[in-house]
Amino acid sequence: MFSMSNTMKDDIKVEVLTTTMGASDFSLIEKMNIQTNAVIANQADSYSYTEKILNHNTCRLITTNTRGASLNRNIAIAHSTCDIVLFTDDDTVLVDGYEEKIIEEFKKNEEIEAIKFFAVSSAPERPLSFKKPEKLAKASLRHIMSSGIHVFAIKRDVLIRGNFRFNEYLGPGRQWSHGEDNIFIKQLMDSKVNVYVSPVQLATINQQESSWFTGYDEHYFFTCGLLYRYLYGHLSILAILRGSYNHYKNTDKSYKIRDLVRFMWNGSIYAKKIKR
Repeated sequence: MFSMSNTMKDDIKVEVLTTTMGASDFSLIEKMNIQTNAVIANQADSYSYTEKILNHNTCRLITTNTRGASLNRNIAIAHSTCDIVLFTDDDTVLVDGYEEKIIEEFKKNEEIEAIKFFAVSSAPERPLSFKKPEKLAKASLRHIMSSGIHVFAIKRDVLIRGNFRFNEYLGPGRQWSHGEDNIFIKQLMDSKVNVYVSPVQLATINQQESSWFTGYDEHYFFTCGLLYRYLYGHLSILAILRGSYNHYKNTDKSYKIRDLVRFMWNGSIYAKKIKR
């Protein structure tokens, strides 16, 4: 267990942390059905800070001229103030009463420090990878690693005391365009943070075309290898072999298995050269 007090107070507040680009107003609040305090980390070509009270909630729009989803999430974390923060993307539509649902789940067990909630896709042909749990339960690394960070709630004290942040070398807007969610969740699990999964649905995700996925090309597999090194260290070769086989089965076989192994291995070697 992460070394901190887990006692829940009575007046718990939830704050939505979301990231976006090119926002000029607070229209995301209505679009996403945000009903609590919120921090919108917005990347554009300028710097500004705007605060507004909407339906008795404090909503803040933090605009910077930075780039990269991981950096944007870290900016949102730095401006968070409430007891529990809920990570979302700007394609999320939250359900009514989500704050009460979150608090209710946390109160079921004082040991809980973070919860991955359930969400559904707006496009049946593009379902989310996270399978609905049967009940509120301790998360296994295998179950949660493919879940993404959307509708992931965590006690703010855990974030601050553990200095947990997203890896700014990875994610949309960076050269290595995916995997930042996996590394963030792995950090929590490695630090013995009590992460749970919940069947409670908090949102619908408007699944459109991916902002970063351009196909199963060399760059994609290179990034997979880099990610495996971050996640598994010296055991990454096992993940590379398994990943190469699985990708070969599920893609158009334009690459041989040995090509996939080579691409991923090159990414794994490169990962040792850059800061984590």
